[in-house]
Amino acid sequence: MIALGVLLSWLVRELGRAPVLAAQVAAGRKVRDMRIPIALSVALSLAGVGLMVNLLGGERARRAETMAAQKLGTEYRYHTQSMRIASGSKGTGVSASVAAWNRVAVIDVPVQWQE
Repeated sequence: MIALGVLLSWLVRELGRAPVLAAQVAAGRKVRDMRIPIALSVALSLAGVGLMVNLLGGERARRAETMAAQKLGTEYRYHTQSMRIASGSKGTGVSASVAAWNRVAVIDVPVQWQE
């Protein structure tokens, strides 16, 4: 992820150099200000990260981890890896995948419930 950010930063810097801008003008193309698209990209990325942190670290994630602990016991540690929430006429259904691990094994525990 960091490498991709470094690569994109380098690309933006290279495309903003004077010879590239002069070539755009010589070709009859507009030179566009890239600050707005970059700011929007950063804002959307941060919003996505915030959503994921909220979803995988919220009350539903804790419930999924508790349900997995009821299945396997206390000798494991638990972390919610993914969650699917579907709303319909019968209510809201939640299914999650919880990783359970200890010194010996790593197990994927699927859990689901209706709200």
